[in-house]
Amino acid sequence: MRALVVEHLAEVIKAALLCSKGCRRWFGRVLLQSAMHPLVAAVLLRPTCLNALVHDPELHPSERELRQPQEPGARKRCCSFLGNTGFANSQSTPVAGTAVVAPPATQAVAGTLNQARENQQAGLLKDGTVLITGGDNGSIPLSSSELYMNGAFTPAASMLTARSGHQQTVLSIGAGQVLITGGTDGTSLALSSAELFTPGSTPGTPGSFQLTTQYDPAAQIFTNNPTTMTTPRAKHTATQLTNGQVLIAGGRDASGNPLASAELFNPLTGSFTATGGPMQVARIGHNATLLLDGTVLMSGGTDQNGNPIQSAEIYDPVANNFTSTKQMMNVARIGSQATRLGSGLVLITGGQYESNTAELYNPVTGTFIYTESQTGQTLMIASRSNHTATLLYDDTVLISGGQDSRIHFVLRTIQYSNRSGYVNSSGNSNRI
Repeated sequence: MRALVVEHLAEVIKAALLCSKGCRRWFGRVLLQSAMHPLVAAVLLRPTCLNALVHDPELHPSERELRQPQEPGARKRCCSFLGNTGFANSQSTPVAGTAVVAPPATQAVAGTLNQARENQQAGLLKDGTVLITGGDNGSIPLSSSELYMNGAFTPAASMLTARSGHQQTVLSIGAGQVLITGGTDGTSLALSSAELFTPGSTPGTPGSFQLTTQYDPAAQIFTNNPTTMTTPRAKHTATQLTNGQVLIAGGRDASGNPLASAELFNPLTGSFTATGGPMQVARIGHNATLLLDGTVLMSGGTDQNGNPIQSAEIYDPVANNFTSTKQMMNVARIGSQATRLGSGLVLITGGQYESNTAELYNPVTGTFIYTESQTGQTLMIASRSNHTATLLYDDTVLISGGQDSRIHFVLRTIQYSNRSGYVNSSGNSNRI
């Protein structure tokens, strides 16, 4: 039945691509708001559709059209979602006070973390709460975690191991468990252990952590036998694939060296298995971006000498291996951010040494181009690295915080539009 629906959707999209300019513009708005639906995504992964999304300007709604919600209350719901999950912190020391930045027409809320922390992980759970785990207090890794809901932070269960530099992934398979992988506990530079957080029976209740364990297919139960990653790692990436598995790649090992190895976590079996081959380049602190076709773009990072990496590569879950992109990035980047746009392009912003530049990766051509407006190359208004770049409901990207090339903390926030470059700068100073 699902295959039949996908085929019908494909025919509809093919027909729409041949329609008039006005029809294609309207259709672009619909695709933008529904691309995350699994049936629609399955169609958009097809080369014809993906190529059209990237190259047909009429499928990219104008900013004026995007300001008009599809249905009453649509914008309010999207903005409320962003307002409840947008955490911003550009301080040089961990802070307990956390400001929540909300788009216009929403009510900004603020709360206080129960414990000051930095280098923590945060993720939106299926019940609408936000789980914040680990990090450190400036020197010591933390095992504590907490939940954010309705403007308040409440203590959650503690992890079994203190972790900083770990990764946190909300699993799409099952009852909304959260996978916690690797990091450092203050004694070892890299951990191989992994844990699963199970939310409480009602939103906001503490929940529980347990080690990942092996599934016994004969008994059809998860055993008490713990499973661990194939390689200890910290400062790695963890990307959930379209099949529900999690790609864990790169980072540093227990000796502090960058890793080229990668592995897959299967939530159905609780097992970690190495990918068919390592990455082309060992990387620490790189970006991993899930593309519309289900592949993953790995970009930038740090090599074994602490130098920025200019190369990028693609993980193909079907072939289970990594291949280099047709072209390297225009510049080497450490501390950059990579954000997939609604069109399928990936916006890569900032990073040390080239911190006011940005570029777009085109998954159809496998190439990188500098961002540009009608007047030429567009530079970011403020140089920055180790910042955040968040895709908003109107397909613009909010770029905030970070450090400039002189290691000052950036106060100015800017918004990127694929049509007009950088717009809506806010803030009275570039740095503190």
